[in-house]
Amino acid sequence: MSVVGALGPAFGDGFSHSGAWNVASFDYFDRTYAMDLSRAWMRAQAGPARVAQAPLLWRSEAAGPVRVQAAFAESVAPDSFRTAIARADLEQNPMRIEAEIAPGFTAAFAAHGARAEYDDNGVVSHLDAVQSDMSLRLTRRLVKGVSLSLINESGRTASGVAFMPGVERSATAARASFDLPRVGLDLTFGAVREDQGVLGMIWSSGFGATPGGETRFGGIGFHADVTSVWRVSGSAEFGVADMGPSGWLQVIEPLRTTAFSLKAQARPDWLNGALTFTVTQPLRVEDGVMAFLAPTATNYGRESLSYELRAFSPAPSGRELRLGVGYTYWRGDVFSAFGGSALRARTRACAEPRC
Repeated sequence: MSVVGALGPAFGDGFSHSGAWNVASFDYFDRTYAMDLSRAWMRAQAGPARVAQAPLLWRSEAAGPVRVQAAFAESVAPDSFRTAIARADLEQNPMRIEAEIAPGFTAAFAAHGARAEYDDNGVVSHLDAVQSDMSLRLTRRLVKGVSLSLINESGRTASGVAFMPGVERSATAARASFDLPRVGLDLTFGAVREDQGVLGMIWSSGFGATPGGETRFGGIGFHADVTSVWRVSGSAEFGVADMGPSGWLQVIEPLRTTAFSLKAQARPDWLNGALTFTVTQPLRVEDGVMAFLAPTATNYGRESLSYELRAFSPAPSGRELRLGVGYTYWRGDVFSAFGGSALRARTRACAEPRC
């Protein structure tokens, strides 16, 4: 069966669970048979791609108001082993530069998989879906404890479909931060634009061009120092995604999305570092309606072929939660490392015949 397209991780098993992709097809002798096209959609796992993950080891240097961070890139395999380019030439070290340009005004620039703005809560958010190659953050301190940041990120990722170019994504967001001595609150509003598809969904060129899409989102985050050892933080995001109407598969009702994370961090005096415990729900489609013209047949032979408009909800049958434990280690202001493990817990209804 040929690949119809690729789905971003936010869709989960939404296409196969819907049952809308059972269509009529014909064999070499024009005999009618049923075919499940949902199996022809490639599904991605939640989380950033390997090249977009933050490196585990950072090297930092500071000179006055300027701070530079860099790390050695992990080995990235080429798309094909038949290439004249050496593997080392394909790697570019992640880097991040932060500088105070003027009193109360800070700029941060990052490239090659690093981020200018990191979410302290570890949520797999709308901005993470960009998988940025380059990002910029401008922060202005308005008054003591209150600041406003403008964030811009852009990236190009593989489409997941053969003979299709990569997908260009960009995002802009504004974040207001309120920091008090023991508590803090962040409010974020922004939009993610994709030149093809929406939420990582794209179809093969054999079905025509995939129109672009946009996801508008808003989020709230908090942190609180419960004691001198424990810090609790969390964040939640809500978005609305839509796609251009020119494709064979259309978004009839906008797709609502969510993502959230809860985190507890302990930094006891006897531990040269910090332990973190997280509960995370990656970006997920909650509801919405998509539709396409599905081929049907009531009898043998192509004479009975007809098309009907099928509408379905692409929301997954269950919810994925990640339980994580991590450890962060610092050695002065020069070296830092972090690592951890996560357990995926999924709750879903039976979505496939073999369940």
